[in-house]
Amino acid sequence: MRRRLPNAALAAETGCHLPLNVTTMEQRFILSRSAPPALGRAFRSAIHCVAAGHRPSHVSQALDAGGAIVEAVERMAVADGDHPYHNRHHIVEAVSSMGWLCSVALKQGLLTRQQALLGVLAMAGHDLGHDGSRCMDGRLEIWSASLVRRIVEEAGLGHSAGQLVGVIILATMPGGLEAARRSGYDCPASTETEQTLCQLAREADLAASLLPALGRRLSFALRREWRRANDASAERVISYASRQAFLADHRPHSAAACRLGLTAVTAMQAQAFAAAARHLGVGMGAATGARALDQMTAIRARRLYGKIISEGALPVEDVSTDHHRHSLDLM
Repeated sequence: MRRRLPNAALAAETGCHLPLNVTTMEQRFILSRSAPPALGRAFRSAIHCVAAGHRPSHVSQALDAGGAIVEAVERMAVADGDHPYHNRHHIVEAVSSMGWLCSVALKQGLLTRQQALLGVLAMAGHDLGHDGSRCMDGRLEIWSASLVRRIVEEAGLGHSAGQLVGVIILATMPGGLEAARRSGYDCPASTETEQTLCQLAREADLAASLLPALGRRLSFALRREWRRANDASAERVISYASRQAFLADHRPHSAAACRLGLTAVTAMQAQAFAAAARHLGVGMGAATGARALDQMTAIRARRLYGKIISEGALPVEDVSTDHHRHSLDLM
């Protein structure tokens, strides 16, 4: 489906090279995956998005801290090898998405520039030290938060900045900040703007996986990663039912995500599953359509779903309640 959501005017206002629409965003990400991951360049571009041409002292310090985070990510990738899903390409996409989302949120008056800078820093290191396992207890995010927080404080941004960066990273763990607090991590009560920043981090972390073509590719990458870890859930993650439930559980709701088109493209895919159910005559609803696709041969299912997506002639319908609550968390 080609859901055109132009952002040219917004890009001019923010001084940031926003993707013109979600199709452009997906094309950028797919193209970047054909070359070695350029994490440093992605980080600097994201900082430029939220700095909007200004270079006060905290911007310079953020660049220094980000450089140290990028070096740490690169060093660990060389030492341990990149994982099929949680790799440097994923971090490039998360950092880029966070830059775009924060740039829009700044224009909307939802964040301060300092918070936006710290949000980009957090996404640069949100998977630092990830071991490729499907860890649902937050252990990996707590480890990453501790490492990145130390780097931020050593760069001179201060204790409060380091604490906020840690909180943003913890917001990406399964269960979010409440789960982090139950694990004993110091998560002070957040202000409304800080809560917005944490929401943007969760959306940036999953932005690439929410896109139609790249999202399906990443499901197979995640299967390879979980197979390496001998995870019993590995085969389920590539099913259409898991894809439908994932989209339903993680539909972006922030004003910035809506403006960029991520909310609409997620809803469009749910509508495509519902359209598959109608086409196959098996009933109504997105979950029904996804289960029906899983009963078909892989080639037939891929052709039908791809045809529905590419045609894009889908009626608008409420799919918000038509899903089960057993999606596989990608973090």
